[in-house]
Amino acid sequence: MSDYMDDIDNWDRGKAEYFHGRTEELNQFKKLLRISIKKNKGTIFLFQGSPGVGKTALLEKCKEIAKQQDWEVASINPGGLWDVVQLKKDVGLERKIKIPKFLLRLGFSWLGGQAELEFSQKRVLDVLKKGKTPLLLALDEAQRLDHINKPPDEKLNEFGNVLDQIHNGSLNRPLVLAVSGLSMTKNIFQKFGLSRLNLDHSIDLGMLDKESEKSIIRDWLVKKGKTKGDVNHWVERISQETHGWAQHITAYSIVASEELRRNRGVLTKRGLSRILKLGEQKRFKYYDDRLEGFDFDVRKSITQLINKKRTTENLTRKNIVDIFQKEYSIEESKNLFEKILSKGIVHINNREYYSIPIPSMRNWLLSEYGNNSKTSDVGSKGI
Repeated sequence: MSDYMDDIDNWDRGKAEYFHGRTEELNQFKKLLRISIKKNKGTIFLFQGSPGVGKTALLEKCKEIAKQQDWEVASINPGGLWDVVQLKKDVGLERKIKIPKFLLRLGFSWLGGQAELEFSQKRVLDVLKKGKTPLLLALDEAQRLDHINKPPDEKLNEFGNVLDQIHNGSLNRPLVLAVSGLSMTKNIFQKFGLSRLNLDHSIDLGMLDKESEKSIIRDWLVKKGKTKGDVNHWVERISQETHGWAQHITAYSIVASEELRRNRGVLTKRGLSRILKLGEQKRFKYYDDRLEGFDFDVRKSITQLINKKRTTENLTRKNIVDIFQKEYSIEESKNLFEKILSKGIVHINNREYYSIPIPSMRNWLLSEYGNNSKTSDVGSKGI
């Protein structure tokens, strides 16, 4: 097809090239900034959703808004919430220990290590409480706190205290911890002792509204594709394929803008057909990537969830585990449930029900692994 297609696979992460929508979420964020300033207190703003829904782009927009309002902004690693050395690095306050050369020659290099040790024993809360300037801490991929970046046992109390004092405004300074992660992130924070994350502080991200979706596509066509023509038909047709999903919108839009640039902005039927075909390939590859690591039998089992409840909106944990138990042991089934949840294949909503969040992915699963699937290669069982 075209070499430029090789470069777009990871464009669903990071700051959005063109940002539209999420008005309600951003208004809520701005409200929390105002409250934090007015009351001189901290708070937490958490939003969660499936991979590709636009969490990182929204977090970047929040950082941009805070900077415009003269807040200090720092992207932090999970460890910055319990490790003061990591926090200092993240917020740009890392302490540099300089040892005079004559002491180094005399063998006193241990002084630096001793000073760093004393420094590391200071608490994260001491650092957060010390400042007076409004501070936004931005934490992305927060679901990692439950596995990859899980706080060590000896730091659990520190971590719990940090979350509690930020959320309950006990820092005597304006501070907002903006958190984004997969759909289990709120539950993870509650497991670490954070409670009462109400609707003002916790949001489940879903699909973009149609108007915002079309505005993003239009910007790509006009501003990146440099077309002077009437893009309304292209926008309408592409939006029928992107389903309000941020990752799909970006993938199709990149393909479309590159096609236009190659054709010097000229809109053609052939060009649109090419875009729709290439975009579909990228969309299907995205779904397949979500299932990476699962063999054919597991994929068939996931598809049975759709056959069990066609809407897949009100699945319980038991529904999902029971499906897997037709082929696997109870322990394997429980592990598979945790794995498809951690990979964002299923999503937990506010009512504690699970669903396969992208409608077009459900259709793809049925086509590939349903009873009338075109896939004939049967893999071996296993996780």
